[in-house]
Amino acid sequence: MIKTDSVFAPSMSATEYSDRNHARNPRFMGSSSGTPARTPFPDCLVHEAGTGFILGGTFGSAFHFLGGLRNSPAGHRLAGGAQAVGANAPRLAGSATGFFVLFSAVENAALYARGKDDPWNTIVASAGANGLRSMRRGARAACRSALVGAAIWGFFEAVAIGLHHPLPPP
Repeated sequence: MIKTDSVFAPSMSATEYSDRNHARNPRFMGSSSGTPARTPFPDCLVHEAGTGFILGGTFGSAFHFLGGLRNSPAGHRLAGGAQAVGANAPRLAGSATGFFVLFSAVENAALYARGKDDPWNTIVASAGANGLRSMRRGARAACRSALVGAAIWGFFEAVAIGLHHPLPPP
């Protein structure tokens, strides 16, 4: 007897099997297109920490390598670039990790408080993350940093919306 739950069930097509498994998988809940839905809260922090570390390490390495090349004396440029990467890239990777985790935590707090997933959550997250990172410099600097973060992220969201929903021709 062949179990209908099996991968090799003859009565079930590959699409039906995929749809059935997507319906049970929490990563795909709420998504009919087969693209993953939002990662649940505690797991997204780990994901964002890894993403921040990789991006910060990658771009930090490139930035500091070029700076080390430029600031080293002739004949020692390659060694100076490598030394600059070793000295500065891990610090930048850690800083980016902290920002990404803080951004994700504020974004999920906004999502759960508002009950909907829209661009305002990321704008609030950018403002919150930038403001919280600047708190040690005082309330005025934190407010200024939060406003700058919200303005920059608002611009990114407006561009993204404009690219996905262009204006109709005149």
